[in-house]
Amino acid sequence: MFEDLLNHEYREKMVTMYVQVQLINNTYHCGYIGNAKEFLQDGIPEKMMLLNGLLQDVVNTADIVDISYPRREDTAQIPIVDTVKWRK
Repeated sequence: MFEDLLNHEYREKMVTMYVQVQLINNTYHCGYIGNAKEFLQDGIPEKMMLLNGLLQDVVNTADIVDISYPRREDTAQIPIVDTVKWRK
């Protein structure tokens, strides 16, 4: 999978989509790539920031085993936070 990240065209497509990455330790992390500008430059960034709703997750790029493109509806559900109640 790391070889795919060397392909600039692959990275251009990847940064616009919702991705799910599997890491070496067999954990899955989902979201939109928050540091897309770094992935569009030459070289591979050390970290990948994933944004999923109000959640932010950072993974080491070298630990990625697989990248897939699931529909958001098919991934784990996250709770919806009502920010209006925070004002009270």
